[in-house]
Order: sequence, then structure tokens, then C-alpha cells
Amino acid sequence: MITPDSSAELVHQLTRIADAAAAYRGSAWADWVKTISSFALGLFASYLTGQLSNRSSDQNEQNKMRRIVYQELAQWFFELHSLVCEETKLRRVRYSIIQNFGTFAGEEYMKQNPAVYYGLDEGPVLSSLYSCFHRVEGGGIGTPRVYGLVEVKHPLRYFSDSYRQSRIVRKNFKRVLSAQAFASLDSLVNLSDYKRAATIEEMVDSGILEIVDKPRETADEAPTAKD
Repeated sequence: MITPDSSAELVHQLTRIADAAAAYRGSAWADWVKTISSFALGLFASYLTGQLSNRSSDQNEQNKMRRIVYQELAQWFFELHSLVCEETKLRRVRYSIIQNFGTFAGEEYMKQNPAVYYGLDEGPVLSSLYSCFHRVEGGGIGTPRVYGLVEVKHPLRYFSDSYRQSRIVRKNFKRVLSAQAFASLDSLVNLSDYKRAATIEEMVDSGILEIVDKPRETADEAPTAKD
């Protein structure tokens, strides 16, 4: 792999050889060395310029993809967080909001530009975040469990875990978002609510658990004192 340090050293060595050959006027061999060294130096300089240009272009494309993806993921998080802060018995309202919620434009952009996507070190993490958000995009009113608190909070908890565990993800959210938006995101992902498992209330809201009142004893079933 060509690095700035190795490139500078190679250019220095080729230049030194060419200068030495130019200073020595004693034979045709010196002229030959001078010619070859100058040619090699020019060839490498041309190659290095091309590599740096390609690298700059790749970096620009990666930055563009990150802006699209990170802004959309942050918006998903903010919207879902606002949604679960409402009262728990709002599954039909959740549906009416979620059905027009996100476009997944960032995910589609990653699929359309695989070469750029595979250049992102955190690419698999971003894909897994989108996959998790997909869990709350469909189902319809006929299956309201999809919009229960367990289902809606799961992407938020997964997002929070990924954010806390990945330094590069945190760094890029900070780079892409405004200072105010990043401060808000950084505060919300560290809420204790997103660091624990689902509560009984949330599981009841999702239909995973059902609380049944204990039947009252009738007069005939009530124990009587023995004489």
C-alpha cells in the first residue's frame, strides 16, 4: 500500500539517483542511468498523482453517502423516540404515523453505489441499523402488534447499543449532524430506558403478555371455619 511517507521516500531516492547521474559526466553509463532515473521519477509522479486523485474522489463519494445515511438514521431515531414518549395505548395512531414514516432513501443509495458502500468501514453497522428500522415499517392495522412498544423500542435500543459500541459511528454522527442535533442524539441514546430489556408494560402493549385478573371467590367457594 502506498502511503505519503513511502511515496516521499521513493521520490527522494529517485531524485538522488538522477542528480548523482547528472553530476557525473564520465561515461555513457551515467547518461543511461540519468535517463532511466528521470523516466522512472516521471512515471511514478504520474502514477502517484492519479492515485491521490482517485483517493480524493472516493473520499468525496464516501462523505456524500455518510451525509445521506447518517442524517436519515438520526431522523428515524428522533421520530421513533418522540412516538414512544406518547401514551401506551396508541397503536392505531402509531400505524398512521409509521406508514408514511421513512423513505429508506439512504439504504437505497447504499445499494445503488456498492463500491462506495464497501469503502465504508462501518458499512455493516449501517445496514444492520436499517434492517432493524424495517421491523416497524409494515404490517397494517390488522396486525397492531407490529406497532407495540416492544417492536417500536427495539430499533431504538439497538441503535443506542450500536452508537455506544462504535467509535466510528459516533464520530460520523458528530461530523454530519448539526451541533444541536448531535448533542440531543448523544443525550437520548444514553437514556436508561434504552439500556434495559422490555418491561411488562411494554410487553402487554405489544400483546406478548396478557394480564388476567384473579377471579374472585364466590360465597359457595369461600372457605368456612370448622366447628
